[in-house]
Amino acid sequence: MSKRELMESAGKKEIAMMVPLVFGVLPLTVLFAVYPGIALINLGF
Repeated sequence: MSKRELMESAGKKEIAMMVPLVFGVLPLTVLFAVYPGIALINLGF
């Protein structure tokens, strides 16, 4: 396997690993950051 093929497969694997991060972990983080503010607004503070 040449170095170029190795770099291409590594790039594809990197993108595949970012998909669950972007669609799984990131929305949860945003939810945890935003929810307390929304809860406070709904309580009337």
